[in-house]
Amino acid sequence: MAPIPESVDPWRLALSGKEIKGELAVKSLQRLCDLIADDGGAVYVNFHAVKDEQNRVFVKGQIRVELMLNCQLCLQPMTYLLSSEIDWL
Repeated sequence: MAPIPESVDPWRLALSGKEIKGELAVKSLQRLCDLIADDGGAVYVNFHAVKDEQNRVFVKGQIRVELMLNCQLCLQPMTYLLSSEIDWL
């Protein structure tokens, strides 16, 4: 998968009708890396922008990542799937 752009103009994206799919290395997210057991892997992103009848732009899509965390009970590494729907105005 391709890397995602650092910035996106939602108006241009809505007008183009394109979809952005890509990944971002977990190790590039320093604040997140401070909280997890392993910084390997990638954050997968898939989104597009649409305009509504009131000419407002919405960004819709999904973000997904598998994080390696330390279990707070047994202190062993565990995999946690984090998935979130994007629906921004």
